[in-house]
Amino acid sequence: MIAIARQLWAASQTSRNFLSQLREQIRIENKLLGWAMEQPCLRVQLFRPIDCLPSLRSKSEVARHLQEYLSDPAVELPERLKKLLNFAQPDSLPAQAAATTFMTAVQALAHKYIAGETTEQVLKTIGHLGKQGMLVTMDILGEAVITEAEAQQYRDATLT
Repeated sequence: MIAIARQLWAASQTSRNFLSQLREQIRIENKLLGWAMEQPCLRVQLFRPIDCLPSLRSKSEVARHLQEYLSDPAVELPERLKKLLNFAQPDSLPAQAAATTFMTAVQALAHKYIAGETTEQVLKTIGHLGKQGMLVTMDILGEAVITEAEAQQYRDATLT
C-alpha cells in the first residue's frame, strides 16, 4: 500500500500530457483493485457496501456502512487506513471524505464493468468493444424488480 501511495505521489509531481496521466491513473486503479481482491476478507467486506450503495441516501449513511464493514477485525488494512475509518461520527469530515472517496471509486469501477443503463447504451458499448476485437458476455440485471408485474415488464422490455 505504501508503494502505491509513493507511485501516486510521484505521478502527481511530474508534468506529463493528459493521455499519459490517464494511463498511469488506470494502472494505479488496477493495482489497488488487484490488491483489494487478493485480500479475501477485505473483498467480501468491500462488496457489502457496494451492494447497498444504491439504497443509501447520504454520505453519512455510506460512511456508517464503511465503518461497520471495514472495522471487522478479520479485514486486513494498513493501520493508518484503519485509524482513518475509526471516525466517531458518520457526519464528521473524515467520514465524509471516506464516503466521497468510496463512492467515486465505485462509480469508476462501475463504468469499467457496466456497459450501460439502457439498451441503447449497452449496444453502443458492445459495438465499440467488438470493433476493438473484444468478445463480450452480458448479464442483464433486474435487482430493482420487486413484484411479479414488474418482472413481466422487465422481461418484455429486455426481449424487445
